Amino acid sequence: MVFNVRQKDKLKYLRRLVKLRVLRMVPDKLVPMNLSLNSLSIEMTDDVLPEIRRHVWAGAYEAEESKILERIMGPDDVLLDCGCAIGYLIGIGANVSSRRHIAIDANPVCVDLTKSLLRANNLTNVDTLNGILSVNDSEEDYEFYVSDQIWSSSTEAERFKDHSKVTPIKVPKLSIERLCNEYGVTILSLDIEGGEYDLFHNVSWLRKSSTVRNILVEVHLLSASDDKTQAIARRSQLIQNILACGFRLEYGHFEQAGHSVLHFSR
Repeated sequence: MVFNVRQKDKLKYLRRLVKLRVLRMVPDKLVPMNLSLNSLSIEMTDDVLPEIRRHVWAGAYEAEESKILERIMGPDDVLLDCGCAIGYLIGIGANVSSRRHIAIDANPVCVDLTKSLLRANNLTNVDTLNGILSVNDSEEDYEFYVSDQIWSSSTEAERFKDHSKVTPIKVPKLSIERLCNEYGVTILSLDIEGGEYDLFHNVSWLRKSSTVRNILVEVHLLSASDDKTQAIARRSQLIQNILACGFRLEYGHFEQAGHSVLHFSR
């Protein structure tokens, strides 16, 4: 279910899906490594799965998020993008605003991919950090499980019972409250594979923030054992917690499995 979307945007979304379906017939070895999307040069490596590269090729990669970000991002905005992956969204933000932005990922491979995109596009106004956002500062590190399929990496070991290669690493906790205050963050973009539930369980940091005006979050199933009812209940609680901080839900794409793209503003 999608709401608050113009008809022409729905048509563009459908066209991208059709193009993606066609590109899935292209053999993996013929899918380009270097592509351009939204005026950004994107140089990828073998770490990026062919299916992800197909999404970039079709213009379907982070399509909803990038459309919203382009609409809300202004020259004075500061973007914190956590779960930055290949660096696409932070690249859009850094192009629009000359302010200093933050790109964060728990996976060191994704941090390197983001740095590569920033170099390729001569964007020097982004600080890249390896870590996991937390509601508080702590010297204790998180244990993070890096999968050979980097987009499936997570803090939850049980997600990988069917994966052949998983490497546990230690990554630092990064205080979201401290970073928002230090940088004057106005827009939060979060794609953190279930970590959003921890961040928005205790929202005292968000209530206290005087700068954050927009939140763009992809909501995931919390674990591989989740059922539909649990996923919907958790998603509803997350929405209510953010609304209680004075935000409005401006956009939502709700899928039955519980994965959702949500945009809040205040």
